[in-house]
Amino acid sequence: MKLNAHMKKYAKTIIIIIIAIVVAGGIFRFASKGKGGAGADTMVRTATPETGTLIEFVNAPGRIEPVEKVDIRSRISAKIVSVPYEEGDWVVQGDPNQDPPVQASVLMELDAKDVKAQLDAAQIRRKARAARITASEAQLEAQRAGVVGQRAVLEQAERELHRRKSLLSTRDVSQSVVDQQQSTVDNLRAQLEASEESFKAAELNLVASRRELDAADADIDQVVERVAYTKITAPMDGTIIKLNVEVGEMATGSQYNPGNVLATVADLSKMILVARVDETDIALVKAGQKAKVYIHAWPDRVFEGEVVSTALSLTFGQGGEKYFEVEVLLDNEKREIYSGLAADVDIEVNIHRDIMKVPSHAVVDYETDLLPKDIRDNSKQIDLTKVLSAVVFRYEDGKAMVTPVVFGTSDATHTIIKSGLSMNDEIIVGPYKVLEGLRHLQKVKKEEDMSDEEAQVNRDRLKQLSDEKEAGFFGNMTR
Repeated sequence: MKLNAHMKKYAKTIIIIIIAIVVAGGIFRFASKGKGGAGADTMVRTATPETGTLIEFVNAPGRIEPVEKVDIRSRISAKIVSVPYEEGDWVVQGDPNQDPPVQASVLMELDAKDVKAQLDAAQIRRKARAARITASEAQLEAQRAGVVGQRAVLEQAERELHRRKSLLSTRDVSQSVVDQQQSTVDNLRAQLEASEESFKAAELNLVASRRELDAADADIDQVVERVAYTKITAPMDGTIIKLNVEVGEMATGSQYNPGNVLATVADLSKMILVARVDETDIALVKAGQKAKVYIHAWPDRVFEGEVVSTALSLTFGQGGEKYFEVEVLLDNEKREIYSGLAADVDIEVNIHRDIMKVPSHAVVDYETDLLPKDIRDNSKQIDLTKVLSAVVFRYEDGKAMVTPVVFGTSDATHTIIKSGLSMNDEIIVGPYKVLEGLRHLQKVKKEEDMSDEEAQVNRDRLKQLSDEKEAGFFGNMTR
């Protein structure tokens, strides 16, 4: 029983090996057909190099924002009692100087009961202070009149003292009479000085009261301003792009510390794309460069733009990526572009004119050591220190001729050829799957020269190769 089990396992292994050999042989024959071996010729498409202009782009992702937008905040804390507008509504700042005057749009109203009560209290306090000032002014006038009267009495007493002193010298009055009059003068002078000090104090109190009245006026102005804050008007002509509150919610804030954002108003006629340009490309980007913007919401449209500013400092993204913010101005007179849309931009950083260019996929990497010796030794386009060389396959007499080239920059579809080709060369430009495995002197045939049957065989072959690659066919065989 053990021997039979061993023999079965051995036989099973042999069968698997045989199947693998058969399949591998089929793959080899299939591949050999695809590389110019026995069987149908490999179908190719050809073209000649083009002369023209190539625009070099810097590509970057970004998000669209309005050029002008204002976040609406409250300067007082109060309940919201009215929100007459909705997102998307047009609002105006208003202009009282127009004829007729244009009223500003009231975006929302806050409960004004508390601040109006504060205003009433401030006005009552102001009236009380004004009444006290009026009384103080009357009292001050009475004191001033009293001082004037006391000064007159003192002057009369001083004249009488002088007269009695004269009579004393002729012995017409006694010394006691003079002394009595001197005492009267001294008392009157002391009373006058006390009255004058009292009058000065009353004047200072009146000045202080008037300053308190000014402070009361300032308090009233502040409360009046807070009352005005209960009506929040549009700070600019624009569209409400965000409304964060509803009637009944609280608006928080103070005059010196504005609170939460209640709404956002923006001018949607001018929008910018804030692009995130990689740090390796930022040196190429300058204000004034033209740009093409591809908004994800409209995949089939291209919007024109212009670079208006570039950031001077690096920004670090949440994922650790590093980039510079570049603002691209878009024309949105029709107001069809919304704030917050994702987009990509191609910024025109360089224009190459009168150059030779070929489809980018026609330029492929070829192992330098696998190039024919005469080409490897005689081509100025080859750097023997590099493992791979850039080549283009020329079509010549039904064969693919490997041709080293020196290439320049590329755009989305084409690559500049600096040397290695002439304008009369016919080059192989596809299919891409064929270009991946093409070899020097491989037999090829142009698609237009093939019969429908030959072309279909080649298409089936390419499809099978593509399917096997995607399914990991060859990896599964090795495992």
